[in-house]
This record gives sequence, C-alpha cells and structure tokens, in this order.
Amino acid sequence: MKNLAFTEDKGRGTSHRQWRKYVEGHLYKVTVDCHKGEVSAKNVRSIIKQTGVTAKEFYEAAER
Repeated sequence: MKNLAFTEDKGRGTSHRQWRKYVEGHLYKVTVDCHKGEVSAKNVRSIIKQTGVTAKEFYEAAER
C-alpha cells in the first residue's frame, strides 16, 4: 500500500489494518484483513476497488 502513497492508520488492535490516502480532497480508505494464509480473489478485487486505482496500477505497485 505504501507504493500507492497510502499511510497506515495505526492502532485498533484487530487483525485488520486500515490504510488512508487523500487525493484532491477525496479520502480513500482501504481495509485489509491480515490473517495468515492466502487472500481470496474476491478480497483482492475489493482491496483494488477501495484504492481508487486500476487493477493494472495496483499490480504494478505490488511488483515494486
């Protein structure tokens, strides 16, 4: 998420992490379940949608 300029919202004490980014006054907030194991395709699609970027941009950022 850092490669997409998101910052982690510290705290909460749960297995979920929240990331935030403001773009032109719009808040993008992404919630990621940090359980152990693989992330389902459905959850990956949800995360991508929350970021406000295209799937291509998301995967390119993940490769960096």
